[in-house]
Amino acid sequence: MGIINKYIFREIFSTWLIVMLTLFIILMSSQFSEILNQAATGRIPKSLILNTLILTSIQYINILIPFGLFLAIMLSLAKLNRNSEMTVLNACAIGPPSILKPIIYLAMVLSFFVAWLSLYASPNALNIINNIKLEAENEIRIGIPEEGKFIPFNNNKAILYIEEIKDMEFNNVFIQQDYDDNQAIIIAEKGRKISSTNNNEIIFVLENGKRYDGEIGSKKFQITEFSSHNIPILSNIEMSKTVLSQNMTSNELLNSNNINDIAELHWRLASPISVLILSFLASTLISISPRQSNYAQLGIGILIYMIYINFLTLGKVWMEREILPSWIGLWPVHLTLATLSLILFYNKSGLNINQIIKNETYR
Repeated sequence: MGIINKYIFREIFSTWLIVMLTLFIILMSSQFSEILNQAATGRIPKSLILNTLILTSIQYINILIPFGLFLAIMLSLAKLNRNSEMTVLNACAIGPPSILKPIIYLAMVLSFFVAWLSLYASPNALNIINNIKLEAENEIRIGIPEEGKFIPFNNNKAILYIEEIKDMEFNNVFIQQDYDDNQAIIIAEKGRKISSTNNNEIIFVLENGKRYDGEIGSKKFQITEFSSHNIPILSNIEMSKTVLSQNMTSNELLNSNNINDIAELHWRLASPISVLILSFLASTLISISPRQSNYAQLGIGILIYMIYINFLTLGKVWMEREILPSWIGLWPVHLTLATLSLILFYNKSGLNINQIIKNETYR
């Protein structure tokens, strides 16, 4: 790699690190608040907040790298153009094909990394996060609920609140439970937890309370007073047996004939492919002429990126609904953007395919 290529590579790489760090902090600050909220409601153990945050960050890095590199290339080339460095390079016969070399080199390295994240690390991280949440939800079945905290159970269809716990007895219990289109609110003075003989099911036994039943959104409720009332805690084991496509390994997706699994595999492959295509596109969007506004072209680039991502998402949905054949997949979207990038590259380079063929013929 020559001096010029090293310089361009260093400029793009340093800009990419800054863009990635900025976007990562913005997204993770929002996600951190969500994780704290899940820990406060008992869906995630407090001791595993940091683990969950790290695992979640893998999901975001997989998404951010293609867009971050796309943005970094355009910002770096715009900076070089603003400082008239691109004009000098062009005057020294260092045109777009030469500038493209360090860009493709960086894109290929990051593409392999994103492929590993998308096909292996990200699905594994998602499985671990789901297991953490599942174990946290099942803790209520085998342990004593924490007092003074709203705790979801029955697959998040019910909320439990216990004001005080003394000697395995609950004081001032509140339960809100949704079923079909109806809702039940239960208030009891006392309560305890017992084991049932049926499938080791756990049951809350509430004493001296009232139950309010009614349709969600309606003002009409049926009020029932009780001296003893049993509330079963459903197991999440059956739910855990249902494996979604997002939780399957890439090898399992590859060997599956299910249309949802095939769509998920195409979606995972889209990340590393998009790194290469978007990098090539970004190098063609910034003009060499200092008279043109590169930041306007930056806006056009972001618009193209949004259209590209939306069509990939739409293509995945169409595959799942069997509107788009699985053998076609998301390739038309990739090929369309790659073709557009190639046309822009030839226009920017001033290359004429017919002239190139003619010159080769007369050599």
